[in-house]
Amino acid sequence: MAIATSNRLLPLLAGAVVLMLVFVTLKSCSQEPEDALVLESVPQAPAPDADSPADTIKTLTANVASMTTEVQALRKDNDQLRKENRELLANRHQIEENVTTRVKRELLSHEKDRDTRDRIDAGVLSSLTARVDALSQSLSQRYPTQSGNDIPVGLGLDNVGEGTATTDSLIWVEPLDVVDDAELVANGNSLLQRAGQSTGGALTSVSEKTAKITQELSTVHPVYTVPRNATLIGSTAMTALVGRVPVQGQVRDPMPFKVITGADNLAAN
Repeated sequence: MAIATSNRLLPLLAGAVVLMLVFVTLKSCSQEPEDALVLESVPQAPAPDADSPADTIKTLTANVASMTTEVQALRKDNDQLRKENRELLANRHQIEENVTTRVKRELLSHEKDRDTRDRIDAGVLSSLTARVDALSQSLSQRYPTQSGNDIPVGLGLDNVGEGTATTDSLIWVEPLDVVDDAELVANGNSLLQRAGQSTGGALTSVSEKTAKITQELSTVHPVYTVPRNATLIGSTAMTALVGRVPVQGQVRDPMPFKVITGADNLAAN
């Protein structure tokens, strides 16, 4: 009995589902179509990220204006430089003219000074010549020379040659600075005495110098061969004290060390 009831419900459920499907289908087909959208213009793709012609024109205008300003500034600077160059050229020409004028003046003044000195020297020379001539005339008038005597006046030989000396005779003329030997011996100024005095003075000076040198040697301080606070490089005698052991009788890496020198721990050579 229960099986028959369940079988009867299935057709009813299936019919209800079919009716619902038919209703939905009719409902969807009965709807009116919506009005189509009308476009005012054809859509266009967006412009790329770039300047527009107006922006380009503005940029070019600004660039031209800046270039014009720079050109005007350059022209102004060029005009100023040209003006300064002209002024410098004018100043240089003026300086050259001034220097040339001063040099000419200095040369003229030097020439005038030289001419003046030449005239003064010529006047002095002429006056000296006149004085010498006057002196020679006065001497010739005061000491007239004898005929056949060419010895000048004033040499102490005026009377030499006078008398009846023969060709075999000898005339002795004493020097002007002659000194009598007797007077030298009496005064203690003979040659031997002077030699003894000079020798004694030389020996005295030598002994004094020897004593002075001996005194200086006694006061000389010893000079040490190693300077103070010296660094000994390459020394291998004391490297074992700092841990450097010789290998095969040689120290591969010697240790440099300081040595304090002085009179107590280092003798002079």
